Amino acid sequence: MERGLSSIQAVVEDYVSSVAPSSSAFGFLTLVPWSSQDQPANVLAPEAGKREISQGNITQMVEQHEAVVIPSVYKTNKEKMGLTRLLDYLTAAHPDAYVVLVQLPDRLGAELTRGYLRTLMARQDLLHSFGASGVLMELVGDPEGLQQKVRLELTENTAIQLRVQCYESTVTAGVFSFTELQTIEDEHDRLLWDTISKSLMPGFPAPDKRLLEFGDRVGEFRLVQQYANHEHVFLAVNGQHENVVIKTRNKRSVTAAEEVESVYQEFNLLTHTLDHPHIIRCVSMLHSQSHVHMVLQYGGDFCMEQVLSIQPGRQLSRDDAVDCTIQITPMMLLTGRCR
Repeated sequence: MERGLSSIQAVVEDYVSSVAPSSSAFGFLTLVPWSSQDQPANVLAPEAGKREISQGNITQMVEQHEAVVIPSVYKTNKEKMGLTRLLDYLTAAHPDAYVVLVQLPDRLGAELTRGYLRTLMARQDLLHSFGASGVLMELVGDPEGLQQKVRLELTENTAIQLRVQCYESTVTAGVFSFTELQTIEDEHDRLLWDTISKSLMPGFPAPDKRLLEFGDRVGEFRLVQQYANHEHVFLAVNGQHENVVIKTRNKRSVTAAEEVESVYQEFNLLTHTLDHPHIIRCVSMLHSQSHVHMVLQYGGDFCMEQVLSIQPGRQLSRDDAVDCTIQITPMMLLTGRCR
């Protein structure tokens, strides 16, 4: 057991040392003692020979930081019991504290085989039952990535609280008036599409109150036809009568911070990261008060789904499949989907 604890201590210290100094907005609690004198200022650890951190020190950390982050491997019973005691205290003494569990691998930089990932996911399933505000898996020391993930969790938590407030008010006070409902929806919309994008997503276009959306018009573009089986994707023409494709998302249909991040990642990849003749690029994004419209290059009259629909058995011939694979491989390499 001591050998396991020593290994866990090394993983936790290596990880926390890489992220804590750059993540000063968050306080870090460890379940194992810190072995050296270079313990970052925003880290609390049990003293040697003790199993718990001073409650006074925990209170000070909660009051001084936006969120409390508890990183560990969560492999041993000692870790799980320590986490239970810590969360019980935080829940009782600081019920409004935002607590994120960060699950680390047994060793940083370990090979991620399918079996090992299944083991990590099984541990993570258990962590969700402990009642923390959020659970993250972290395989590398990435200060910027951790900050973005925790802030997204914080924002999503606020959005959830707004939805809970809406539900509770409906149950206890009857149906909302239109004005009350509109106020909550506007606040939820502002949180997801303004606060998140400004703080975490550089380059995400701000809402344009003057953007024209009327009938078949979106800004300078005229929507010509909707693509079959894709109710939010349209063939359109610009002011120079050139074909483009517009992919539209109603902002009211988005309820989670992760969905906003997904829209941003797609926009960022197709605008800045991927540059290949076989990859459709994003020309621009139009962001109105109610929608986000991604303006894409026009790639032809048929998409892959339409091509497959007219093939025998909905399958490409061997030669066509090889040709398509050769064209797609550069995109897979650029996005990290091919090893």
